[in-house]
Amino acid sequence: MAHGNSRYPNEYKLAYALGAEKELLEEDIRKTIPYSTSNRWRQLNPLEILGHEDPKSNALMQHIYSKLDERMQIDAAFEKALRSFVDLMQEALGGDNAFQDILKDNRESVVGWVFQNHEHITKKSLIEILGVSAATFNYWQAISLYHCDSSPLNQCAKQSSQQITLAEARSIKRAVKEVKWNIGASWAIAVREKQLAISKSTFYKYVHVLGLSEPKRKRRKPKKSKFRAKKLHQIWHADITQVKTLDGCKSYIYVIIDNYSRAILSYAVKRKIKAEYSLEVLKNAVRTHSPANSKYVTDGGPENRSIEMKEYLAKEEKHIKHLIAMKDIHHTNSMIERVFKTIKGEFDKIFQAENHEELEHVLGSIINDYNNRPHSEHGIYTPAEVLQGNNNWMDLKETLAESIKKRLATNQTCSCTKCECKSED
Repeated sequence: MAHGNSRYPNEYKLAYALGAEKELLEEDIRKTIPYSTSNRWRQLNPLEILGHEDPKSNALMQHIYSKLDERMQIDAAFEKALRSFVDLMQEALGGDNAFQDILKDNRESVVGWVFQNHEHITKKSLIEILGVSAATFNYWQAISLYHCDSSPLNQCAKQSSQQITLAEARSIKRAVKEVKWNIGASWAIAVREKQLAISKSTFYKYVHVLGLSEPKRKRRKPKKSKFRAKKLHQIWHADITQVKTLDGCKSYIYVIIDNYSRAILSYAVKRKIKAEYSLEVLKNAVRTHSPANSKYVTDGGPENRSIEMKEYLAKEEKHIKHLIAMKDIHHTNSMIERVFKTIKGEFDKIFQAENHEELEHVLGSIINDYNNRPHSEHGIYTPAEVLQGNNNWMDLKETLAESIKKRLATNQTCSCTKCECKSED
């Protein structure tokens, strides 16, 4: 039972690890053990302390083994109940992914819960039951330990030096607030104007973290073969959409787009659907862009199958081949339908036109904006730039690499004093 200066008996460690030191050890013994030592013992797992001691070697060991047996029964019941609860939660939420999302959103609470309950089960077993990898848990733990209110992520800049700086966070907020279109366009414009130099995925991440957009439910989209051009004017799409002006009258917008650049090549606003109008818009696109060996994709509407249209296409057959979606090709005309959805969803001026004449005027401005704003298909570049072959004026990869270097240097020399970090690195 006696101990030297360098070692305490396992009985003492076990008593503290079991949380039963007051019951198992005399007060005189407890007073001889430094607080830091006893506190460390409380974090230990009793099963990891046991050696080959004879449980009947002395009264204290007998009592300890009795307590340990009770503890193991309680721990086994706790583990069984926890596994059942996790299975129930996963089933109720519709799968493991939804459960993992909840854990991630509440990661600091998860870390605290694991440390509160690791006396019943080892930390390794707890995170295994939760379905969290050791690397992920260690990352969550680091975030909890180095919490800092002066960081966009509430993480110490020195310990998590790859996070964006406060200045970059302000630039993200400004970009989202000032740009009237979607989040992707906000990112591209900020990068183009050198207000920011982060990747698109990082921008989206911080838009969510900073609470600048509503979270969207992830939907699994069915895989579809894409009908994509490999160069300019290889594929054109044409279609018509209807818009009702404030005077209650209907107008029809005729549009032709280029598949590769996504640019709107030709358009017209008419009061009716007529084959001559579709032909007029097509002739204008051909006259302006001089296509060669192009595919002209439309739906099977009568305006696309008129005698005049057929005669014109026969005359231009060396330059244009007419294809009916879902008849001549196994693809829909969805690309141009997406353009209509964008115009109607993001350019609300289209629904503010008082009448047909005002719609004609407004549409010119809308199409100019559409062609000259960054498109998700082209990163930071616009459909007009791709159409003109001017889509390589920025080395985005090099720009982002330089930005990472500056960000690391800024964060690693952070003089923050609000967090618990004592690092001098």
